[in-house]
Amino acid sequence: YGFIRKLAPVGALVGLTWETLILLPFALGYLAHHYAAGSLQFAQLGALPLAVLLGSGMITTVPLLMFAAGARRIPLSMLGMLQYFSPVLQLLAGLLLFGEAFDVNRLIGYGWVWLGVVLYLVAVWRQYRAAGHKV
Repeated sequence: YGFIRKLAPVGALVGLTWETLILLPFALGYLAHHYAAGSLQFAQLGALPLAVLLGSGMITTVPLLMFAAGARRIPLSMLGMLQYFSPVLQLLAGLLLFGEAFDVNRLIGYGWVWLGVVLYLVAVWRQYRAAGHKV
């Protein structure tokens, strides 16, 4: 996603509008399917839950616009590294706020991902040093 947003020759607002329009038929199809199956909960919400749901969608627009604008201004390698923050924050929220389980299998999988990140950062650091920069 970050790669496409970085290379797209449109501004943040135009790009987000196009993304939304491309996904709109799929979203409408999904809603139509649940409506036909009688499992569409959206229509049964009260005023406050419906307002919160619609408002949260609109509030999400601001970070998406900021991401799209920022993605064009930084190197793709930095953008990729920054995209690790969200899963880490979600993991910490799950563990610390919601008491989610973190068993050995998850620890091993998470460890492999972060080993890859560390290896990448070491390679970047070595290139930086080889170019004559001092740390």
